[in-house]
Amino acid sequence: MKKAATHIWRFLLGLLLKFIGIILLPIVSLAATIHYLITLKKRRKNIGEILVENGEQAKQTGVGYDILGNIVGGEFFSWLFLKKKSQFPFGIAGEKMSTVFELNFKLDNLSEWGLNFRQDLNNLETDHCKISLQNDLKRAESFVDKHNKIKNH
Repeated sequence: MKKAATHIWRFLLGLLLKFIGIILLPIVSLAATIHYLITLKKRRKNIGEILVENGEQAKQTGVGYDILGNIVGGEFFSWLFLKKKSQFPFGIAGEKMSTVFELNFKLDNLSEWGLNFRQDLNNLETDHCKISLQNDLKRAESFVDKHNKIKNH
């Protein structure tokens, strides 16, 4: 009985946190944009610096939405885009959808929908999914290197 109550509580808490996130995401995004525009004049940057800064922020925001979408839609995306259950399913926190597409492509585990969506991503940027996987592997290697330096310090 206690275990069931715990599961129900965790489920309800998870729903509550999802709704809070849905409400806060657009509010925080709008507030950050307004803050940026208001403080832009104080930064005294030329147009090139502004474009580079905004481009990097937009890219990082896109990556964040990608990861969030992967988590929120994980079960659905796995059902839609994969042939069978995978050791690399959608829905794992911290994973980008593009990386999951590339890993499952290498395993020949993408459905027709998955192959088409992967191709659409690669049409937006040449080798997008492959680059995503390579970047994630580099980031993981860097993390391991940093961990080893701390451990051996």
